[in-house]
Amino acid sequence: MYIDAKSLEYANKNIIINNLQPRIKLLKTTPEGPLIPWEETGLESIDFVMCNPPFYSSEEEMMESAKAKKRPPFSSCTGAPVELITPGGEIAFITRLITESLHLRTRIQWYTSMLGKLSSVSLIVEKLKEAGVKNWAVTEFRVSGKTRRWGVGWSFAAWRPSAAPQSSLESISTQLNNIFTSLPRTTWRYKAALLTGIGFVAENTWSRGARRKMDHTVQEKAKSKRNETMNEDNSDSDSSDPDIDPASATLGFKIQIQPPRHPSPSGSSLTSQLDQHPPSLPRSSSSKTEPHMTIRWLKGDDQVLFESFCGMVRRRMVGGG
Repeated sequence: MYIDAKSLEYANKNIIINNLQPRIKLLKTTPEGPLIPWEETGLESIDFVMCNPPFYSSEEEMMESAKAKKRPPFSSCTGAPVELITPGGEIAFITRLITESLHLRTRIQWYTSMLGKLSSVSLIVEKLKEAGVKNWAVTEFRVSGKTRRWGVGWSFAAWRPSAAPQSSLESISTQLNNIFTSLPRTTWRYKAALLTGIGFVAENTWSRGARRKMDHTVQEKAKSKRNETMNEDNSDSDSSDPDIDPASATLGFKIQIQPPRHPSPSGSSLTSQLDQHPPSLPRSSSSKTEPHMTIRWLKGDDQVLFESFCGMVRRRMVGGG
């Protein structure tokens, strides 16, 4: 990919303005040269390579893509043609990156690239498999509104990527919303961007004895409320019961989903862990390589009720019951 002189000039000015000369080194490449000019870096190893390739193979393809959108984009495109168009489009560009990685291998721990088209994801994964790459990962980025992008990464090292991609975190969010939007006498507000929800309950409605006392009308109301509040992208949820005043609620709680802090070398499957936080109980130790949830006691003076509540959440999250 050719980087024009003007782009390099502005990039260099940004580095100087932010006093980043000791940390950033610009390297000019040519279309005929390698995408990763390894010899010019002067480094023995690199943690990762990050790439945002030109998406389109021609100006015609770019225009057709714009016409295919159901509604106009929310922001204008300011990319130069050299940043948006390359022979063969993003598939050919990332294929070149894969080919170079086969020679550099473990000198770079992770090779990563963004993708602009969903149709490209499966094609790139197939090329990785054909090249004998066994350690790879794919994720999705929700940029804004309905705009989506995808990311692919691969490595020749033994360390696996995190066992909790964004899709797993969204699955946990869905479970939480399903639990509390179906729980009667409950106010629940969830912020997807913060992976955090706050709720209040008027009374114990989850125990076996409490369920026996519930009449058919209350159950039907809860089901109706759940259908109205849930949406397909599991974003913010508000299932507030107008009859529940937080000031008079028997129990108040805050639930926060904690993403893993670093990759798990085992690449194990997702397991949800719950830490409950009443004032008199210490926090349990849990692995930071897997997502877990923290339940904080915000309001109330009945510790037995809080522990019963935590047990209910744990059972439904782990067992789905």
